[in-house]
Amino acid sequence: MEIKNKFNIIQGKFLSQDLNQLQLGNYISLLDDIPKISLEKLLILYKKNSNGLKNLIDNINFIEIIAKYTQITQKDIEFLDKYLSFLESCISLLKLNQLNLEKKKLKTELKIAQERNKSAEIATKITLLNKLNESINEYHTRLKLFEEDFFSIKNQKKMLELNLENFKKTQIILKKEQKDIFNQINILTREEENQSDNQNKKISTLRKNAKILRNKINNLKQKIENSQYKLNQNMPKFKEFDKIYHNLKENLEIDKKKMKNLQMELEEVIDLDKLDEETKYGLKELSYIRPISLIKSSINNITKEIIKIESYNHKYFKNENDLLIKDLEQFKSNLDDFFSKELEEFDINELKSKIKSLNKLGIWLYKFQKLLNEFLETINLKISIDFFFNLTPNFARNSQIIINFKRVKEEAVIYDNLTTPEKVFFIICFYLTIESLKNKRNIIFTNLIIPKDYNKKGSIFRTLTKIMPVFNESPDLKEKSLTFLISGFKLSKDIKNVQLYNINNT
Repeated sequence: MEIKNKFNIIQGKFLSQDLNQLQLGNYISLLDDIPKISLEKLLILYKKNSNGLKNLIDNINFIEIIAKYTQITQKDIEFLDKYLSFLESCISLLKLNQLNLEKKKLKTELKIAQERNKSAEIATKITLLNKLNESINEYHTRLKLFEEDFFSIKNQKKMLELNLENFKKTQIILKKEQKDIFNQINILTREEENQSDNQNKKISTLRKNAKILRNKINNLKQKIENSQYKLNQNMPKFKEFDKIYHNLKENLEIDKKKMKNLQMELEEVIDLDKLDEETKYGLKELSYIRPISLIKSSINNITKEIIKIESYNHKYFKNENDLLIKDLEQFKSNLDDFFSKELEEFDINELKSKIKSLNKLGIWLYKFQKLLNEFLETINLKISIDFFFNLTPNFARNSQIIINFKRVKEEAVIYDNLTTPEKVFFIICFYLTIESLKNKRNIIFTNLIIPKDYNKKGSIFRTLTKIMPVFNESPDLKEKSLTFLISGFKLSKDIKNVQLYNINNT
């Protein structure tokens, strides 16, 4: 029987095995997952009997590739974190060693400052030591400020001397070439009284070359005079700066020598037996002895820093660093193994192809959401779709799309809280949306897809009356023909513009 009407209902007794071409089992399995729907199941269901986008299922393989890449990237991050952790520990260790050295030096300074209060001789020498330290710091500051100008003038002098030397060397070479040309001209003019045309041309060419050389020599002479003038202008200033610079350096060295001698005198005067081995460290390096209160404050601050670093990584800083060295060696071994075995190369062309395919998937899902909402808005419902990609390689095929429900102008609602008529409406429209996107002209639906608890005659009747205006008005659906196979009950009311058929399978 050929059905020509746009909307048709066939009532009778149908079995699911009689309707295998409708993929009932696949749809029922998919609907059981709502609101979380397996992306793989959805794509397989859409791909079958669809004329377009045959490669959509390839997106699952692409997700697996991305998942594998993500897993490798995560390992990269873990190794990098470990490396940064070791690097931070090494830096902390260096800082800790530096702080301990400073603390030893401060303890030496403290002992000497305490001895100062007991001996006038020590106090006098410490006062002189501090003055020498101030003088040395002043010379350092003056040298630092003076050096830039001094070296600038010195470099100018060297450049002028170098240019002058090069000009003079070039001038000597050119004069020699000029002399050789004159000798050639003299030889040619003495050979015969009557010169041939060839000889005349040679002499003319040589004279032109001699003239060119004379001009070059004259230019060099001018450059030599200018360079010599600039050098003469530079010399007085250079000599003055050179004298000041070397005087500053000489005075600095004199004060350093005085400080060294004074440090040795202090070492002789101070009773070293009263200083423990730790405190003796750095005695000869001390250049300034501050008041006891300032020294103690510095020691307390450094002690706090040391405690903070040691408590941050107790296992490394309390065992003479053997454990840190051991862990670093193990890390290096693992890193070498990681780079040799874990890294993989990906085919860039394949990735580009998969990305394009994924873009097609996004467009298809957008169309799916848009068309399904055209149906749902007639009952004040609306959906939105979220992606959930499982980026664990072994579970990439468990990736899902999540359907979020919302009543128009109201808050979100979960699928389980929808009314039975709303669930029936959604299930039917979900099926019709997928079938419509397959570019099918004739769409067949059966209530066998609807779960038994929701397979209600009234809800199905209301759904049919609601969706028909959408099919008549939507540009994407107006050319579609719908056939509803109703099994298990009969509709007691006629539906306008719907052709009803009854069949008897017995």
